[in-house]
Amino acid sequence: MKNFLILCILFLINFTLNAQNLDDLDKDNGFAGIKLGTPRDTTIKWRKWGKFQFKDIYTKVDETIKIENLKKIEITYYYYKNELHSFMIKVEGDDAAEAMLGILQIYYGFGEQDGFAPRYFWKGKYVNILYDKNMLSRNTEVTFESNPIQSKLQKDVVEKYKY
Repeated sequence: MKNFLILCILFLINFTLNAQNLDDLDKDNGFAGIKLGTPRDTTIKWRKWGKFQFKDIYTKVDETIKIENLKKIEITYYYYKNELHSFMIKVEGDDAAEAMLGILQIYYGFGEQDGFAPRYFWKGKYVNILYDKNMLSRNTEVTFESNPIQSKLQKDVVEKYKY
């Protein structure tokens, strides 16, 4: 009985800390100075890659961004109706993947792991994060997505294709 009580207390502490970290995720509304929902800055030189699922895909020309000591960072931006819907940070190699996961866990808690795969989710009210490490290429993609803009996109798609 004593062990059960201790487990319950530990669960409540973990749940409380995780909820606080998800509040921080929603408050940050982005990462490393990139804010979801912002319009595309026309003063920056962009390279348009195309369109996918109603979102315009861009990278910044000559972008340099610093996240801790990580090198070779690529960022792809997805805009829906000129608002930043999501962005994907790509890092290469095992060391960078572990560092990125550690950074996310320090800021936002442990997240939910998808089975045994190196795939984690953080689900806030306004922002979701997906950490996905490819075990073959050793590349890792971390996607931040705006829930309010995703809801608008889904509503618009339903409206466009309803009979």
